[in-house]
Amino acid sequence: MENTWNSSGILGKLDLSLLQDTIIMRDRKSDGMNRCECITAIADLTGASYKESKQCYNYLIKKGYLPRLRGSGSARKAQATTMKRLQITTISMRRWHNCLSAAYEEQARLNRYDSEFMLKRDHFIGNVDESCMMANEANMYAVGCKKASKSDKNTSDSRFSITTIWSGTCANASGPFLFLGTGGKMNNRALSDKNLLRKHGAPPHLSFWLNSNGYMTDADWIITACKLSKGLQALPVSLLIKKLFY
Repeated sequence: MENTWNSSGILGKLDLSLLQDTIIMRDRKSDGMNRCECITAIADLTGASYKESKQCYNYLIKKGYLPRLRGSGSARKAQATTMKRLQITTISMRRWHNCLSAAYEEQARLNRYDSEFMLKRDHFIGNVDESCMMANEANMYAVGCKKASKSDKNTSDSRFSITTIWSGTCANASGPFLFLGTGGKMNNRALSDKNLLRKHGAPPHLSFWLNSNGYMTDADWIITACKLSKGLQALPVSLLIKKLFY
């Protein structure tokens, strides 16, 4: 198997070994190579045209000259993944539980454990939930190692996303919704703060704004905190209490 493609040969044993090593290392890093990338790698190794490299790659798969790859080098469906995940451990969960318990206790102490306040305290406890909605990356295919059961494709650096923030109180009162998207200027009038509030009945102080990457940066969090505080302070506590008890 000195030459694996026509009489002159464009891939030798060392080239085949290097090609498989490259594909396997990329697969282990959750960044599997797709079919086009494999063909381009052959073209870079040999200096052949893309068409010749494509024919060579098909020939390698057909003859089984890539035994270390899953499906002899055929591209299989890959699972989208990301390395940017929060590591939620038992220790961190216990720490946050103790932190919230201490905050509730301090709130009760400052209000002298008043019985009337304890019935209404849910109206003075706010919730903020930040979510990131990602666009569907569709089906992705990658060439992977034969020993691996599946292939992952890291898409964290190329995803289209929008950050949403919901706020409210523990008494089921909805505070402002905040949306953070990617772009330079908001040209859609339907998404303006006034239209969302007037036409769609959104909570007061709802807002939709844009930045360069769609992620919640420190500068955007300052804007968010100001909008959230105004929205939570505007909640009609007296009406909510009446709804709660009747």
